[in-house]
Amino acid sequence: MIPNTGTEPFSLYDRVYNGRFSPDGNLYYCGSQSDVRIFDTTDPYEWQLLKEQDGIGIRWTVTDMDITPC
Repeated sequence: MIPNTGTEPFSLYDRVYNGRFSPDGNLYYCGSQSDVRIFDTTDPYEWQLLKEQDGIGIRWTVTDMDITPC
């Protein structure tokens, strides 16, 4: 939930183990039991999903991650 707005930028049905904004605040990435997602958060009210990597069926959970410029 975005504070004071009632807006939910995205939904996950599995446990989220981590999430972090990039240093400039324009990206948010998170890892759950089922996938890893990267969002463009340039507009804080309209997050855009940039990349999603499924992890279902391979029996792993991402418990820590970081991001670097490409």
